[in-house]
Amino acid sequence: MAEPTNRIIVCGDSFNIGIGCRDLNTEPYGSLLAAKLNRPLINLAKGSSTNLSIWLQVKYAVEELKANSSDIVLVNETSSNRFN
Repeated sequence: MAEPTNRIIVCGDSFNIGIGCRDLNTEPYGSLLAAKLNRPLINLAKGSSTNLSIWLQVKYAVEELKANSSDIVLVNETSSNRFN
């Protein structure tokens, strides 16, 4: 079976999941971009993520979700002051 393609996969911290938005399904930038490009969204971001945690999100996207060249993978690092 072929892997899903043309997805938007978001990796990052609370900003990337949409903490602070009124509606987490429609307002975060990943949701807006997915709607604009008519692509399914997979948001792996989590609040309080360290850069190590974000790297693990990317690793999961590549190894488990089989992200490929037709997917858009957005990665945003967190504050360098946050300890891993």
